[in-house]
Amino acid sequence: MPNASFRRSVAPVAPPAMVEQLETRRLMSAEVVPQNIRVRHVSVDGVMINQSVLRIPTTEKVDIANADQIQVRGFAIDTLNPNLQKKIIVNVVDARVIEHNEGEYGIIEVTTDRMMRMGGQIFFYEGALTNRSDGSAVPEDLTVRAPKGLNKERFTMACRAFRPEDANFFHDTMYTEANAPIVADGTPSDAEVTAELTAFLDAKVAKGTLNPSRRDAALRLYNNPDNRIRIPNHNLRAAIASTRGTLSEEAVDVFLGTANVTGKPYTFIDFAPTSDAAVIADTSITSQNRLEMRIKPTFSGEHFAALSAILAHESLHQDRTFTIQEEVVANLVQDVVYAQQLDVDPAVASEGTSLVQVLNTQQVALINSGRSLFPVTGLLAGPILHGNRGVFPGGKLIPGGKYISYADYLTRQYESRGGTSGTSPGNATLDGYVARFADPQLPTPAPAGPFSDELITRLDATLYPVLTNALVIRTANTLRMSVA
Repeated sequence: MPNASFRRSVAPVAPPAMVEQLETRRLMSAEVVPQNIRVRHVSVDGVMINQSVLRIPTTEKVDIANADQIQVRGFAIDTLNPNLQKKIIVNVVDARVIEHNEGEYGIIEVTTDRMMRMGGQIFFYEGALTNRSDGSAVPEDLTVRAPKGLNKERFTMACRAFRPEDANFFHDTMYTEANAPIVADGTPSDAEVTAELTAFLDAKVAKGTLNPSRRDAALRLYNNPDNRIRIPNHNLRAAIASTRGTLSEEAVDVFLGTANVTGKPYTFIDFAPTSDAAVIADTSITSQNRLEMRIKPTFSGEHFAALSAILAHESLHQDRTFTIQEEVVANLVQDVVYAQQLDVDPAVASEGTSLVQVLNTQQVALINSGRSLFPVTGLLAGPILHGNRGVFPGGKLIPGGKYISYADYLTRQYESRGGTSGTSPGNATLDGYVARFADPQLPTPAPAGPFSDELITRLDATLYPVLTNALVIRTANTLRMSVA
């Protein structure tokens, strides 16, 4: 028989009343669980739209009392002073509570107006939230950081459009406040160009773009007696030599060797009158099936680094067919080369000459474009902030409406000059340039094919191995463009 006294000593304890449990819970207040925050960058049909959705779990269910008190911040590179970071207000475009029946925890969903920065701060200020259990205010000390998101460079790119802060870098056709361009039609001396080219190539060695042996080869190319006969103008000869270490270094063999559709060197490369249709330069093919290239004499005193971008452009024109699509791609190669050359000598951008202002202006459109891999730069219209201002924020009002992308800007320029839209034959030079845009970690790309809308779309997604985010941000700094 069991011991009765023992049984009495272990009598079960009655559970606490339900009201006591509720009162205990009411003393609790929601807290965010930062390590469980989820960040999703929003896309539509596979294309990013420059928004992020943050799913923020809380230890208790909450309600949003005042969405204006939910605020987000991130740090971007200050493009005007790249050694510093700039605190960015990331606007909240939507905030809601996600209802669920699993447990007592809560979920707040916040949508931001740009892609989220990893480590970005999320503030729930006083009055933002209330505890659902009793309606009491959640303390304002709920400040957490997003564990996922974009790195510093990509977040800076997501804060585009970058805005020019000094109109004098750009052409007055786009920026009213710009100074009239300087006409650089003089001819710098051979000694002056030689010294500048040597210093320029030395700077490429210092940056790791060239090794010493390739620098010496570029100088030999410049001084070669045969090349002096073929290209008597030393500024143009320096421009060709300076393409070493850029996207278009194959242009050397296009102009001076056999790497063009004729299989022979050009018979004429100089400053000379061009066709009426040309704005800066043109390329023609003679009745003897030889190529010739002319640049307007009004540009003879431009810096060879700027002229090298024009040579890169012209190296793609190797037949008698010219379409707007061909010109868009040729301008792209030109402007990527120019960005690479500015990375070596940023001072070129501030010379104020006609060609430099034109090239600087096109950089603005390129920097603020890109759709396929946003926030990476491309040719097509991307979801930049304040897109209603187009790719030239602060620029003139344009008949026909704002320019929405780099490709749109160029297409409309050539249309206004009577250009024809269509497909034109590609060439081995184009294949070589397109191959350089390819990600080395991916399979070797197919040949570029003809100049076409399809090629432009393809290039929109492939510029990043050469036109890197870091290079774009440095170019924005050179051109005194600020981040929003």
